[in-house]
Amino acid sequence: RRSVVGVRGVRRLHVVAYRLTITASGLWQGARSDNLCAVRGALLRYRIMAYLVGVLLVVLVCIGVPLDHLLTEGTPLQEVGAYITTYLGVLHGFLYMVFLVTAADLARRARFPLGFTALILVLGTVPLLSFWAERMATKRVRPQLTESSLTP
Repeated sequence: RRSVVGVRGVRRLHVVAYRLTITASGLWQGARSDNLCAVRGALLRYRIMAYLVGVLLVVLVCIGVPLDHLLTEGTPLQEVGAYITTYLGVLHGFLYMVFLVTAADLARRARFPLGFTALILVLGTVPLLSFWAERMATKRVRPQLTESSLTP
C-alpha cells in the first residue's frame, strides 16, 4: 500500500529567502536572510569574548606574572601578583574555552576557511595579537553584513 504526502507534509516546510551574490573573485555565493542575523549575533558574541579574554591575558601576563615572579616573596606587591596569577589565571582559562566555542561558531556561520579559523584561534593565545585577530575576523564579516542589509 502506497501513501501520498498530502497538505500536512507541505505545512512543515521552512521557507526562507535565498539570494545569490557574486563575490570579488567571481564566484557565486548564496546568502540566506535568516543566516545573516545568526552571523551578526555570532560576531557580537565573538567580539565580546575576544576583548574580554584579551584584556585578561594582558593583565595576567604583563602585570600578574612579573609581580609574582620578579619581586621578593612576601612583599605586598608580590602577594597581589600571586593573587592575580592564581584567580585571574583560572578565570582566563575558563573564559578562553568559551572564546574557542564562540570563535568556532562564528567561523562555521560565516564560512571561514579552515586556515583562517585556525589562525584566529591561535592568535587568541598571544597577548595583544588577540585584538588583531578580532579585527581581522570583524573585517572579514562586516562587508557581508552591510552589503546584504543594503540589498533587498
